[in-house]
Amino acid sequence: DISEKMQYDYFRISIRKRKRFSKWIKYEINDDLSMIITHFNCSVRKAKEMLPLLTDDFLMALRDLNIQKT
Repeated sequence: DISEKMQYDYFRISIRKRKRFSKWIKYEINDDLSMIITHFNCSVRKAKEMLPLLTDDFLMALRDLNIQKT
């Protein structure tokens, strides 16, 4: 079993500086999510949590509101 410092040193030396960090994850936003974000003025994460809780009738009403606004 190797110590934590040895493991840290191994990864620090073996991984190049440019490969240490990965890119940020980008969210895929569909039409329902964008409607929820604009209507409730919330973040993408909160909108994804809300989406399964909302009924189909409510989503249809939101779609109608968005159509009327344009």
